[in-house]
Amino acid sequence: MPFEEKTKMILIEDEEIFVKLLNLSNAVIILIAEKPISLGTICLATPALNLEGMKRGESVALFGGKFEFYARAIAERTAAETGKMVLVSVALNEKYEADQQNLLKIMTTILEYFHIQGSSTDYS
Repeated sequence: MPFEEKTKMILIEDEEIFVKLLNLSNAVIILIAEKPISLGTICLATPALNLEGMKRGESVALFGGKFEFYARAIAERTAAETGKMVLVSVALNEKYEADQQNLLKIMTTILEYFHIQGSSTDYS
C-alpha cells in the first residue's frame, strides 16, 4: 500500500475548512487550511509512552506559531492513536485561533478517519 489519501471539508462558521489526510505506512500528513490550501504552522509529533505506560505524542513546532496549539494538539493526539509519526500544517484565519470548539470539530474529523472512538487523552 503506497498511501491512502482523503480530503474532508468541514463547515465552521459557514466557511469551508479543508482537512487533507495522507496516511503513509509509517507516517501521517495532515493539512488543515481554508481555500486556497496552503502551508501554515507546521508541527511534527512522534508516538511515545508516559511514565505510566499510557500512549501519548511528543511534538515540536517546526515553522510558524500562530496555530501552534492546534497543530501540536492534533499531531500529538494522532501520533498517540496511530503509533505513527505525524506532520501537521494549520493555515487558518486568525479568527479561529481562540475557539477550541473548532479544534474539537477538526480533531473529531481526523479521529473518525482513523476509526478511533474516544481516547485515553482528552484535549477538550
